[in-house]
Amino acid sequence: MKFSYLKLPSYNPGLKWTARPYIRIRLAGPRASQEVYALIDSGADRSLFNIQIAEKIGLNLAEASEENFGGIEGGNLKAKLHK
Repeated sequence: MKFSYLKLPSYNPGLKWTARPYIRIRLAGPRASQEVYALIDSGADRSLFNIQIAEKIGLNLAEASEENFGGIEGGNLKAKLHK
């Protein structure tokens, strides 16, 4: 499968813009749906989204279990899980 790359500015204004494989998707929840751009990561086991999106579409994460995520850079991120 081939995806077009979208060129976006860096968080640091002094750095070059970076092209990445983003696609437009719709996330649907019990209260609403939201269109967002999602970064294609063919090596990822799960997809992560900002908690504000979960709240906007009506996902209740109050009792959701949590899992630690890490990447090749060695960082660590705790995220709530929802199907």
